[in-house]
Amino acid sequence: MRSEIVKTDIGKQMELAFYKIQAFIVKQWNDLQAWWKEDGQRSFGSATDGFVMGMKMVLKVVLDFAINIGAVLFHVAARVKTFSLA
Repeated sequence: MRSEIVKTDIGKQMELAFYKIQAFIVKQWNDLQAWWKEDGQRSFGSATDGFVMGMKMVLKVVLDFAINIGAVLFHVAARVKTFSLA
């Protein structure tokens, strides 16, 4: 279907526009990576490391909380089942 659309004038223009957008994004990404390796990591590396460590800690707390809530709910369900059978 793409090959049929590209044969039209609008399809050719869209294909060219998408190609330019893709080339622009790739260039910006490569420039960003080069900056990060050159200056960014030295300037912001410790801050990003701290942020990542903090987010991992928050994720671990939320995960532990969810696991404990799940365990409590299973325990309560087992007690309710035991009580209702008695």
